Amino acid sequence: MIESDNLELKGVIKCPGCGKGKVYAYNDAKGHTSVRCHKCNKTIMVDNETLSALIIPPMRHNEKKKPS
Repeated sequence: MIESDNLELKGVIKCPGCGKGKVYAYNDAKGHTSVRCHKCNKTIMVDNETLSALIIPPMRHNEKKKPS
């Protein structure tokens, strides 16, 4: 189980679209994830290692890429 008291904040990533929505990255966070900004409703891809974000087109459930 994750204990929130033991997590160290690495940084806060702002939405590149509106500059207001935030994603919190913790010290052990690695890789990329996509989230929808709760302020401007844009889909962003977050890089947890560089603490950066990029607006991406939303992907519909039926558009998921299949493994080659």
